[in-house]
Amino acid sequence: MKRIAATLLLVMLFAWPARAQEVTLDNGTGPSNFVPVWKDRSSLDTGLTIIKNTQTPSDPQITQESVTTEIKQLLACLARNGTQAVVLEKDNFSPVVAITSGESAGCRGNVLLPFIRK
Repeated sequence: MKRIAATLLLVMLFAWPARAQEVTLDNGTGPSNFVPVWKDRSSLDTGLTIIKNTQTPSDPQITQESVTTEIKQLLACLARNGTQAVVLEKDNFSPVVAITSGESAGCRGNVLLPFIRK
């Protein structure tokens, strides 16, 4: 009987789903700017290449007006700085998050790690 109880306890400990990590999205430029949430990792990589090739070094901020049609096709959404989210899939470069607050609630996609605040 003790063996069964111990086995059940171990199964519960290892099979219990992990709690999603709650985070805030913020690119550090103030509440009027946005954090891009990319559809997937491939979209993020393509978008960063486009931004690198077209952005002026003096104005690296992302605003709604600065997002081109080409970039918009790669985005799941633009989340305003300060938006709450949960990390669904951890990654050392661009975790997958789900937006849980604000006008972008329900949006899901990849966000660059530096834009995620715990």
